[in-house]
Amino acid sequence: MDPNQDTQLIEESLASTPYSCTHFERLSGGYTNSVYRGTLAQPLDDGTASVVVKMAKSISTQEFSIDTRRSFYESTLLSSALPSVSHTLDNGNTITITITIRTPHLFLHITPTPSTSLLIMEHLPTSLDLRALLSSSPLPAPLAQHIGTALGQWTARFHAWGRLPAQEPLRQILRGNMRLKKLKWDVNFGRLGATVERFPRILKEGEGGEEVWVREVGARMSAVAEGGGDVVHGDFWAGNIILPATLLTETTSPPSSHSILILDWELIHLSSIVFDLGQMLAELYLLLCFRARQEVTVLIDAFLEAYGRVQRREAEDVMVVCGVHLMVWPWRVPGWDEGWEEREGGRGKEVGEGGEERGEVESGETKMEGCIRFGRTLVQNAMSGDESWFREGVFRKLFAAPVGGSA
Repeated sequence: MDPNQDTQLIEESLASTPYSCTHFERLSGGYTNSVYRGTLAQPLDDGTASVVVKMAKSISTQEFSIDTRRSFYESTLLSSALPSVSHTLDNGNTITITITIRTPHLFLHITPTPSTSLLIMEHLPTSLDLRALLSSSPLPAPLAQHIGTALGQWTARFHAWGRLPAQEPLRQILRGNMRLKKLKWDVNFGRLGATVERFPRILKEGEGGEEVWVREVGARMSAVAEGGGDVVHGDFWAGNIILPATLLTETTSPPSSHSILILDWELIHLSSIVFDLGQMLAELYLLLCFRARQEVTVLIDAFLEAYGRVQRREAEDVMVVCGVHLMVWPWRVPGWDEGWEEREGGRGKEVGEGGEERGEVESGETKMEGCIRFGRTLVQNAMSGDESWFREGVFRKLFAAPVGGSA
C-alpha cells in the first residue's frame, strides 16, 4: 500500500466532512490495513483534535483473500451499545487510578471506492498497546493486577452481552462473516500440520503419529467453532488493547481516570468464547516465555479470576486453542527469539528459570523450541482431560476460579 496514495484518497474523501485533516501520520501495526493518525483541520465541538483513520482494501495473497466488507462488520459492532467496565486501584496511601475498558467511538464509515473502505475513529493520544507496554519495562504488580481484573471483567461482560436476546439482530448479521471466520481457522488450526513438519523432533509421535493427533484436535475444535453461537472478537490479544503510556508514571495522588480501548473488530463473528480466551492467554504467555515478564502471571491470574470459571470442557478447549497458538504463531512472527534457527538443535539456551521442572523445555532447547513443546503439552493434557496437571501451572486459575463467566 502506497502511503502517499492512501493519504491523498483519505484527504479527498474527508474534505467535506467534519473530519477533514491537515496532516497524517502512519501508525504502527496492521497487516491487512493502513492505519493513520489524522490531525483535524478544525477541532470537534468536544475539543477532539485528532482521529484514527483505518483504511481497508481488498487483498488477495497466496494464503488468503479478503474484501472490504470486513469494515462493515467492524462498524456494525462499534455502532452497537457495547458494555464498558470501570475498575479502581486504590492502595489507601499514594495512588488512586480508575480505568475504564471500552471500545473506541466510531465517527464515520465511508467507502470512497468499491475496493476501499474508511473508518474514522477515536484517537487515544500518547498511548501504546498492552503488548508493547509489557515488553518495554516492568509493570508494578498492583497495576498488572488492576489491568488484568478490569480486562477480565470486561471480557466476561462482552461475552454475556453478546448472548442477550436484544443482540439477536447483531448475531444475524455476524452469521454472514463466514470468510473471516474461515480465515481465523486457516491461520491457526490450518497451520498445525505444517508446524508439525517444521518441528518433527518435538511434535511427531512416531511414524504417521502426527496425523492422528492433528486430526483429533482439528475435529474437536472444528465442532466447537461451528457449534458455538457466541459473539467473539476474533483477534483478541494484547496488541489490540491500547492504553495511556502515563499509567506507568503515575505513582502519587491526585486520583486519575484513564480509558483502555479494545481495537480491531473486523474479525468479529459467531463462534465460541474459547477462541477469544485461548488467544489472549497464549499471547500473554509469550511475554513470559520470551521476555521473562513475571508480572504477566499476576495479570493472567487477575484476568481469569475476574472472568469467572467456565465449564470444564470449555476450560480444556481454551487450553487447546492456547496450545495451538503457541505452536503455530511465534516462529512465524519476527522478534520473539531472534536467531533461534541458528541455535536450533541443542545449541541454544534454555527457556527461563525452572523451565525443565515445569515440563516446558528440555535441556539445550532454544526458547522457541521450548515454547512449542509447552504448547504441545497444553494440548495433550487438555485433550486427555488432565485437569490436575493445569492446577499447578500458569493457567491454574482457569480451573480454580468460582463458576461464572458472565457479567
